[in-house]
Parts: sequence; C-alpha cells; structure tokens
Amino acid sequence: MTRERAARPPAATGVSPEFAHAQQLEATLIGASGRPLVLNGLLCPGGAPDEAGLHSRTLSFTVGEPGEDGRVRLIDPHRRNPVEVERIELTAAQTALDAVRPARSGGPPPLIVLPLSWSTVRNPRARRKLQRLVAAARRRTRAAVRCEILGVETETPPPALEKTVSDLRTIFQDVLIATGAARGGPQRPSD
Repeated sequence: MTRERAARPPAATGVSPEFAHAQQLEATLIGASGRPLVLNGLLCPGGAPDEAGLHSRTLSFTVGEPGEDGRVRLIDPHRRNPVEVERIELTAAQTALDAVRPARSGGPPPLIVLPLSWSTVRNPRARRKLQRLVAAARRRTRAAVRCEILGVETETPPPALEKTVSDLRTIFQDVLIATGAARGGPQRPSD
C-alpha cells in the first residue's frame, strides 16, 4: 500500500526552510517478522541547480514499527538483514519515483536523488528492480534519477566497487558514493 500526501506548511514552532516545500511520502510493507513496517519519507528540494541546470529533490525516510499501543516506534533499518534492507529501500525508491510529477511543457525534467545502501546496489536482483522503477519514472515524467551509494566500507575491493558503479551507470543518470565527512561528502567515482 502506498500513499502520498501534500507537504504541510511549516508549523508555528518553526520548520527548517528546506522542509517547508518537501513532498511527504508514506508507505507500508510487511517486515520479515510478519509485522508491518511504516515508511515515512520526504522528497526534499535541493539547493542550487546542478551543472545541467536541474533542481534536485532528495529522498530521505524513516522506518518504524507500530507498537501494541498503536504508536510507531522508529527503527534502524540497517540493523535488519540485508534482504529486508533491500525491500525497505526498494519500497522507498518506488514510492518516491511514483510521487514525481511530469515536468511542465518546455521545463527542465525533475532530478531525483535516491540514497541506496551498498548492500542493496551490489545485488543484481535489486539492480534489475531499480532499472524497471527508474525506466518507468523516466517514461512517465522524463525524470533524471541519481543514485547515492551509502555504507561503502573502506575494505570494499575496488574491482567490486567499479563493477557495481558501472552497472548502476546503465540505470541512473549519475552515481555518487557517500564518503565520511572527513573526506568531504559524496564523491563521483572516477572513470
């Protein structure tokens, strides 16, 4: 089940300006335990346009489990098994891409940045699913979609990283690798 809600105006207590125009997303899926997992996400507008003049919108999301009292308790999805992390991230990506609206006639296409974990993007099955999702979004909206890979360990063999990035470049307009703050943020892999 996937639902989309329009962004709410900032609360009187003050909401960060970048979230004031964010598009809110919601989805529910069944976790490995058989219990529902609730995904709450935002498509947050980026800052300045990129080198092609496109304004980006980046997906960010939280995952929670409903408790006995009905309140949703936030969980760290990356503490789950890799298959469940993959299902959560693919559901979040599908929800975000489904929420993208076509560009106005003559306007620039929307640019969406999807954060995906290394454990998800290195899996060929997940890449095939991502390819279908991104292709459908491109046909429907002319969207440009970028991937930001999270959680690449320093011990990751360079050939494995290069092969995965090469495969991802057939799906996404651009691929970024998130690095630690000490290295200066997301980096484009070298060719």
